[in-house]
Amino acid sequence: MIKPYDGPGYPNTPSIINLFYIPGDLLKTVYAIVKANFLHDKEAKFDAWLRLYGILHNTISSVCLTLDAVYQVDVFLHPLHVPYHNFSKIAAIPGIILCGIEGVFESVGAYRNWTFLNAMNGKILEEIPDLRSIGTTAQKEKVFLSWAAKFEKQTVCLEEKIGKEPVAQILQALKNFRNGFAKMPEKEKADCFARLQQSLDQFKLRLVQEDLAYLKTKYFSLSPEKGKLIENQISKKHQKLSQEEARAKKEKLVSKTLQTQQTSLARRIRPFLVKEVEEKIDAIEKGLRSYNPKERQSALEKGQELLKNVKVQTEKKIYVHITGIVAVALTIIGLVLLFTSCPYIIPFLLIFIGGALAMARYFMAYGLLDHKGWEMDYKNCLPNWIRKRFFDPPADTKAHSSYDPLYYRYFPAISPFAQTRSLSDHFFIIIPPEHSTLFRNTFNLKTAVGPCKHSQKVKATPAARDSWSKDCAFLPASTAVFRFKSPFFPENLRYCL
Repeated sequence: MIKPYDGPGYPNTPSIINLFYIPGDLLKTVYAIVKANFLHDKEAKFDAWLRLYGILHNTISSVCLTLDAVYQVDVFLHPLHVPYHNFSKIAAIPGIILCGIEGVFESVGAYRNWTFLNAMNGKILEEIPDLRSIGTTAQKEKVFLSWAAKFEKQTVCLEEKIGKEPVAQILQALKNFRNGFAKMPEKEKADCFARLQQSLDQFKLRLVQEDLAYLKTKYFSLSPEKGKLIENQISKKHQKLSQEEARAKKEKLVSKTLQTQQTSLARRIRPFLVKEVEEKIDAIEKGLRSYNPKERQSALEKGQELLKNVKVQTEKKIYVHITGIVAVALTIIGLVLLFTSCPYIIPFLLIFIGGALAMARYFMAYGLLDHKGWEMDYKNCLPNWIRKRFFDPPADTKAHSSYDPLYYRYFPAISPFAQTRSLSDHFFIIIPPEHSTLFRNTFNLKTAVGPCKHSQKVKATPAARDSWSKDCAFLPASTAVFRFKSPFFPENLRYCL
């Protein structure tokens, strides 16, 4: 599994609480440095060493803040009877350096995503209208002319980005439309828009192909230059190797290089989307080259959807980094103001707001980045032990008394259980822990409890024991236990609720 080093989900700002997180951060950072050196991952190496330098200043700042808190208590309670020293100003100096390091980390991350976003054609693709989905001729004309005005303003920029030929084709279509559309009879206007849509589809096709080729060339394949570098490296450093050993060494280096490239992409769009792009990109490119119009249109829609997800993930990452930059900037201003004669309420207010934004950055990183779209997944922001304890499916599925099984009411018209209606109007589905996130849609009834007044103990039949079934104790009345075959996700069973 590709997993880039991103550091913690929040920017480190001066706090006593940081002492609890510093050991874990240190171990993760050292591991990231070792892994980056092994893979020759320059981005990961830069991030990890920068974070390691920040951990040093984080430790000094946190220790000084802790000492300041101890002396503050002593001033009021006098348990130590020692002279008071203002450690908060001492802590502010490494705190400013720490926030500066975090600001560099966030700025570099935002720049990486910004350059990646600009290298793609996602914004241009989003703006191209789909005239098929617009009702009247007047509305189509208004939408098309509005888009055409924006397109003509960006002609020079678009020619540099995607080439002169596709831009010239669209400009010619615009010219033909303006010259002849007003004089056309109403019956011919529909054909005119159909021809325009074909031109727009060809333009989209070109943009999608370019973006997919960019992703594939840069992140999922080895360039000729890198291939030559690997061959030269083997020939210089491993001259005494046999042909087979040299080939194995080359394959290993190629694998490491590809892993580094994909890790770099995962740093921008997250690992789950990298996996999806890798799985779909070849099939979509093949469909875009098809001579069958339906296959080509289907591949175009799939390509647009995939690239849209890439664009959204990149934008989310940029917003996360911007939030982090604002957080550390406000904190730095607050820490600097501690050395001035302004009222203490101002710097402490700025530091408080900076800390609140750092926490917001944490929620954005964990709640937004690990899934598609802009919906917030608050459960993912919780620590793993809380999520496993209260939200994940139960680990023990041996007895009904230990957990509440998934409970569904079925309707015979749409349910595969119509043949077993005499057994029960309700049923429970018992799922073993290793398959707790999947359901199975082909049902072979192995064991069932018919309608009765009391709970019963059900023994799994010999035929069922080798296919997930377990002995189930204390099942409620009117319960059926099933064996499941081909997988699908729980959302598909919501119609049976």
